[in-house]
Amino acid sequence: MEFDDLSTEEGLTQLDAHLASRSYISSCWPTQNDAIVLKAIKSSPPEKFVHSRRWFSHMKSFGAAELKGLPEEVSQGTVKVKGSQEKREVRIKRNLFRLWLCTFL
Repeated sequence: MEFDDLSTEEGLTQLDAHLASRSYISSCWPTQNDAIVLKAIKSSPPEKFVHSRRWFSHMKSFGAAELKGLPEEVSQGTVKVKGSQEKREVRIKRNLFRLWLCTFL
């Protein structure tokens, strides 16, 4: 998945649409993909981006050590944020048990 620069209206619109039906960027729980996207957002999104604000507030509640310790993703793919200072891409690992577990949460 890829998001435009999250300091722009277009990028936040994409993120908000993505989070409209999800609690986290790519899983049933927070992962390194959430940490990467969080680093790309400079401040709390405007009020009109309700899903992004909810996600941002929740992710900001994690301490630095907690964010660093989040697991890598469980399905296939990568997350990229255009214009982000975070240059790392997370290579996502397949873990069928976690994917199965997500269907029940």
